[in-house]
Amino acid sequence: MVQVGEEKVENQFFNQIGMPEEAKDSRKISKILCCNLTRYLILILTLSCLTLLQMNSLTFNFTVICMSDIVEDYHSIHPNGTHWFEDSNMKSLVFSSMAIGGLLGLLIAMPLMHRVGVRLVLSICGVFSIVGTTLFPLAVEWSFFTVLVTRFLQGLGISMVFTVLGSVPIAWAPNNESSTFLAVLSCAFQMSNVICMPISGFLCESSLELSLILQDKTSTRKEPVPYLEICKDPCVLVTWLSNVGGNLGFLTLVLYGPTYLREVLHFEVRGTGFASALPFLLSAAAKAIAGQLSDRCDFVSERVRFTICGIVSRLGLAVGYIGMATTSSTLVAQIAFTFSIAVSGLNIMGTVKCLQLRCKQHVHFAVSAIALMAYVIQFGAPILVGIVCPDNTPEQWGWLFMIIGVIVFVTSAPFPWFTTAEPADYTLPREKQKELEQC
Repeated sequence: MVQVGEEKVENQFFNQIGMPEEAKDSRKISKILCCNLTRYLILILTLSCLTLLQMNSLTFNFTVICMSDIVEDYHSIHPNGTHWFEDSNMKSLVFSSMAIGGLLGLLIAMPLMHRVGVRLVLSICGVFSIVGTTLFPLAVEWSFFTVLVTRFLQGLGISMVFTVLGSVPIAWAPNNESSTFLAVLSCAFQMSNVICMPISGFLCESSLELSLILQDKTSTRKEPVPYLEICKDPCVLVTWLSNVGGNLGFLTLVLYGPTYLREVLHFEVRGTGFASALPFLLSAAAKAIAGQLSDRCDFVSERVRFTICGIVSRLGLAVGYIGMATTSSTLVAQIAFTFSIAVSGLNIMGTVKCLQLRCKQHVHFAVSAIALMAYVIQFGAPILVGIVCPDNTPEQWGWLFMIIGVIVFVTSAPFPWFTTAEPADYTLPREKQKELEQC
């Protein structure tokens, strides 16, 4: 946009687009022009990165149902031995090790991102993900410990996904496109499943643009993150609580969806792949529609828009779980399974949108906290499944689904009543915060 050293031209440029004074000092100006469409290039690149990271982490979730050959090979060499794949506790630990990597990676990435930026940290995470996924097939042949290490690296790879999901729309999307950006980026969760699951089943078997982006936004000057104020904000706390139940419901289906379809509903391996992918495809379509509606329905408030998305997402997820828990029909269970995942995608347009409006420039911390909870849940979910469903019987899965359905409903109930779309006081510049305190 602006050549380095041309300060006079740069100042004229900033004055013409009406950029805030604070942003002039902190906003880096790209020298790459894409006909005022740079933000869409960023959107596509970010979506691609997040999708590939998610795909790397999902490969084990499906291939676990068609890895019996490694047990046969092991017993051909050690007839009286026991392979780790035959131990349900060790398999649960393999699932959980990725969550441990994600949790540790997030704790390191949060302060690092504030210092060096999202781009560099996301690139480092990508390297970890590539290494972990590339070495995983070899690790299976080597030892149980090496499997844990590669899954841990995959966890490091996805540790920034939620944070990037919340930060990129704030930095690159105009206010009237932020919901669309959020919806498109969150499709990474669905696209990764849509691409990964069927393939796994088959194999087993500019200046104007910059002013638009910055319009009506708060200063981009870096300020200390008000961690304590955010953690005491009732709106943020209720949103976090809603995500506890929502993440438990969603991640259980992501982790154990293929196992449920194969072991309980008795789908064939290839059929399991397509049945696992269908709900994520429907979820991506639902989010794309919801994102457009959220940006264009100006006749209702932002609060009404994100509340509707949150209610539909959580209530639909709870109803789907209870439906799976109470039916003995394979068809009804499959419909409930598909419905649960399809509507759960709208949660991004509810809770994350609420945090964006409430926390503004500090949304990266609020969303990172959701990711932190997700990794804790991802660590605990295999333990819960191992306790409640040791034999993979329909009755055991029914009890599990009923428990999760109730948790989703209870944790989501306060969300419509205690959230707001108004920016918090801690999003204001320090000077204005002091003025408000003196009044």
